[in-house]
Amino acid sequence: MTKLLELKDLKQLVERNKDQNPELNAALIVAAAIWGVKSGELSKIEIADVLVPKGVLKKKWVLRKEIAFNKCARELFTEHESLVEYLNAYLVFRINKKQKVTNSGEYRGLDPESKLFLDPGGEPFKFSRRETDNKVNLQPTGMNAYFKKLITNAGLLGVTYKDFRRSLAIQMYREGSRKTGVVKDIMKYLGIRSYSAMRKILSGGPKMLHDMIKGIHKKI
Repeated sequence: MTKLLELKDLKQLVERNKDQNPELNAALIVAAAIWGVKSGELSKIEIADVLVPKGVLKKKWVLRKEIAFNKCARELFTEHESLVEYLNAYLVFRINKKQKVTNSGEYRGLDPESKLFLDPGGEPFKFSRRETDNKVNLQPTGMNAYFKKLITNAGLLGVTYKDFRRSLAIQMYREGSRKTGVVKDIMKYLGIRSYSAMRKILSGGPKMLHDMIKGIHKKI
């Protein structure tokens, strides 16, 4: 059964993961909650995807087709107050720790091709090769394991990474309940093509798309 992550759950995740790597943990938790990306996508986002060369966070950016799970690019928003706050704090942390920095004055001195989120050792989250039916797939085992640890630390029983994405869809639907075409907008934001798949996610209660993102969870 899907666990709907409410504001109190996200606050609990952030608060109970402050002992080690608090900047990384908070940024990851809120990014997963607001962007609704899959863990493999979250692992592959790069600095240049979300920052302009002058170093400012983009309010709207494109998840490139090269890293999208369905190979289709889609637009995501970074207008949520808490997401901006935690991402900026994490980027300051990276700069202070000299994680993937350059001598360039662009992108805040961070390597634009480096991954946005690095593991506690300052390296990209690892992928594992899995072969099924003569096809080789890369599984985001590093990111999945890290989120499992965050969730365990927070004491949220039965929660998995997938619940961040499902919860975002439900919360967006509730926020935009009076907007025509809200389901189509949410599907576009999350990269979902099948209405039947979307119906399985939604269980409850549509605003313009960017207003939905800004309205949910308020202040984490």
